[in-house]
Amino acid sequence: MNQLQDISPKQSKNLSEIDAIIEIPLNSKNKYELDQSGLMRLSRVLHTSFRYPFNYGFIPQTFCEDNDALDVVVISKETFYPNTIVRIRPIGVLRVNDQGEVDDKVLGVPIYEPEQDELKDLRDVPKHVLLEIKHFFTHYKDLEGKKVKVLGWNNSKFAKKIIDSSLNLYKKRFKKQEK
Repeated sequence: MNQLQDISPKQSKNLSEIDAIIEIPLNSKNKYELDQSGLMRLSRVLHTSFRYPFNYGFIPQTFCEDNDALDVVVISKETFYPNTIVRIRPIGVLRVNDQGEVDDKVLGVPIYEPEQDELKDLRDVPKHVLLEIKHFFTHYKDLEGKKVKVLGWNNSKFAKKIIDSSLNLYKKRFKKQEK
């Protein structure tokens, strides 16, 4: 089974909820990525002293300009392990330029976690949490000699547009190949 292609994102009609697949658990230094085989592969161990301050993954059946699935940052106090499907509510998006390519990061919260119920949009997230996420993406590749430029935050409405666009791009790219 290939998690990118065989698992439906099961989005709600207005994209207020969508499934995400976790690749990297909260507080990990390990960078896992979905392999072509459909399994998780250790891509690298972060070179900095940083640990992922969030759970990190992707939305299945999406495709973006960086030739990868749409990334998702899941804010939670709980650790979700690789290959876990988590139903999230998209509340914003961090626009990032990673070595010359746009690499958007949808910000989401688990819909089944009561502590996150009040987070409906970017403005509801504590400012320090947003600063920590921005700081992580700005510097987590510094010791690899790679440059990442954080372009800024956008709200849930913009995040839903990014999700919709990446779902459509996936359909155009991969449904043609199946014919």
